[in-house]
Amino acid sequence: MRRTLVAAGSFALLLGSATTAVAVEEDGTPDAPRVVATGLDNPRQLNWAEDGSLLVAEAGSGGDTCVALPEAPSGEEPPAEEPPVEEPPVEPPPAEEPPVEPPPAEEPPAEEPPAQLCAGGTAGVTAISDPEADEPEAARVVDGLFSLAGPDGSFAEAGSSGADGTDVPGQYIVVEGGPPPFPIPGITDLPGAETLGNLLVAEVVDGEQAVFPYVDFVDVEAEQNPDGAQLESNPFSILFVDPTPDGPAGADGYALVADAAANTVWKVQPDFAAVPEDCATGTPANPTACVPPFEVTVFATYPTVEGDETTPEFVPTSLAADADGNVYVGGLGSLVPGAGEARVYTAEGDAILTLHGFTGITGVAVEDDGSRLYVSQLFGSTPDFESTEPQGNVVAVDLADLSYRSVDVPFPAGLAVGDDGVFVSAFSIAPAEGLVLPGGDGTPLPDTGGQVWEISFDGVEPAPLPVAAAGEAPEPTTPDPTTPDPTTPEPTTSDPATPAPQDDDGTPDQGPGDAAP
Repeated sequence: MRRTLVAAGSFALLLGSATTAVAVEEDGTPDAPRVVATGLDNPRQLNWAEDGSLLVAEAGSGGDTCVALPEAPSGEEPPAEEPPVEEPPVEPPPAEEPPVEPPPAEEPPAEEPPAQLCAGGTAGVTAISDPEADEPEAARVVDGLFSLAGPDGSFAEAGSSGADGTDVPGQYIVVEGGPPPFPIPGITDLPGAETLGNLLVAEVVDGEQAVFPYVDFVDVEAEQNPDGAQLESNPFSILFVDPTPDGPAGADGYALVADAAANTVWKVQPDFAAVPEDCATGTPANPTACVPPFEVTVFATYPTVEGDETTPEFVPTSLAADADGNVYVGGLGSLVPGAGEARVYTAEGDAILTLHGFTGITGVAVEDDGSRLYVSQLFGSTPDFESTEPQGNVVAVDLADLSYRSVDVPFPAGLAVGDDGVFVSAFSIAPAEGLVLPGGDGTPLPDTGGQVWEISFDGVEPAPLPVAAAGEAPEPTTPDPTTPDPTTPEPTTSDPATPAPQDDDGTPDQGPGDAAP
């Protein structure tokens, strides 16, 4: 099974009304969502940058290069053709009887056009300055990254699904979704496709950007494969962690990456001490001197039981952290109703708590004090794929009394906690222009393009978390300290012999020369 959200695109997307809102009243009932930004291409993860802007990872909308999807190679020989069977001769009818007219030949059914995959440099990162203002401004800060999507630009399969800032001004870390499971001529050999499945470092100085690949998780998965299943990588979200926020920038930060296909959360730790202070002044120039080596270890992994073909896999999609450093991981649960989970870990990766009963988690956020967790459910708590209405919601979980509140948001993904509400990527599976009805004339439905909303849970009454498959949600569980952890694979370290992109003068192409995260 390919653990991505592309499978969701196979469902018939039927939208009767594109507007979803919470009732607006003057008697204390919930406020309506506020649209903060529109015109976004498949908006996914949200994160706060050091300068207070809200970062939006846009997976893009594919591009102008489209090819028909080939069938996946099976590795099996086609069956040998059977020799034709000779039919006995047909006796003609008696001469005195008129010949029987054969029935008219039936028209063969019209063949559906083959599915297509389109590629282009439409992914990137948008920064929304002062998103709580009445008229916030949004602008791309990282642009031109590789994207894969269908011809209508919806359900982007690969692109910038996750992004975060670092403690270095103007520096961003981005994860590109994994490559297709097999080569697709005309797509996977395009320039830029080599960045799929990578952690990219982008630096922006005076409006000029420099982007280079830092970690290839396809290679990391091939070396470690911590869940013991198929070799596959699809990085979906990223979180920059600064253990000493009051210390110097670029000193000890690291990244956590939720890899949906590898069923693992990776920890990427750069070794900043290994970078010489005069790295950019050597003669002759060393193209790798200013790029810190790194080590990739397993923060958390979710192995499947051998031979178990029924239990949904965890499939980590989303990350958040509170002020104490506790890490919250959202699991898609293979889109099975009630199989999604949110798991909580210490900063060291020790499991604390598991919250059950969610469906299709595509985003998590948490209050700084850890009092309330927010969870995006892409198709809502009880998906109905035959519905003609938009689906999806964001659930607020009070971690003290485990009460739940829910606000409808169409196809939500990334989340970020603000001063007055919660920001969420809405229509996260839509291109900027909007969604197109299957079988329609190709005109996008109004107000269905990728957006960011601000929502509030004030006045929303607590309610049980509905689970379609299993009734009430199971009680939260805490780990058994006597249960041994699965075998931890050897960490992956960077190869200092691998050259980094260079400027014309031979120095690393990374903006102002600050170290990568």
